[in-house]
This record gives sequence, C-alpha cells and structure tokens, in this order.
Amino acid sequence: IASMYGVAAFPWWWDEYIEEKNLYYHFGALAKYWENETLNADYESFSPNTSCNCDTYGLFNSTKAFIYIKSQDKGSHINSRVKINGDFYANLYNTTDGAVISNVNFSDTLTIPIFSTDIAIKLDRIIKI
Repeated sequence: IASMYGVAAFPWWWDEYIEEKNLYYHFGALAKYWENETLNADYESFSPNTSCNCDTYGLFNSTKAFIYIKSQDKGSHINSRVKINGDFYANLYNTTDGAVISNVNFSDTLTIPIFSTDIAIKLDRIIKI
C-alpha cells in the first residue's frame, strides 16, 4: 500500500527479522508489479470508486493508473467493479505471487474477477485518434 503513495515502507525490524530470517521473497510480488515502471512526481494519489467492501489506493497521471484494492473482510468478492473515466487496458495482479491474473480492455467500468485477498491493477489509457 505504501508504494501507492509514492513512499517506501521501512520495517524497523529489517536487520533483526527480515535479514535474519531471509524473508526477502515476500517482496517478490511487489517487485513484479512495479517492474518496468518509472514513478515520478507526475503521479497523483486518488481513491478509486469500487463496489466491494474494500479499501482502495491509487496513483494516476494522464496515461497510466495503478490501483491496489485491499479486501476488508477477506471474503469472496464477486462481480466487483472499479469505476474510472476513460478507455483503458488493464492488467490485474495477484498480490501474493505477482502473477498476472487477467488483462482486459474496458471503458469507464472494470469488472474484477472473483477475489478474496488483495488485488493490484495497472491501467494504460487507450488514446483514440
């Protein structure tokens, strides 16, 4: 979630817990999600509108958006939707292993596949000529 705000989350127990127990693999999904992305000051924070019992976090600029949806109850979310104006190409990511769950084009409303844990989404705006 911290990366959606453009800040680093620093676990204070890094040297005594992460390093000692070699828990670096937990950062693998996050690294896969941000792979090949350049984050800079051009991104603004926003809270996407969703239809599920979830907390949402996001970054956007004129051509891209990044969304993290955090399930509040860890129950199955069926037919959840994210509303964001425009035409987009979306990649949806499993936040546990960083695998791409699906990719789809949509206009204004993205229907999310059934999920019970958190989900991350990358959006590329489709520019119509």
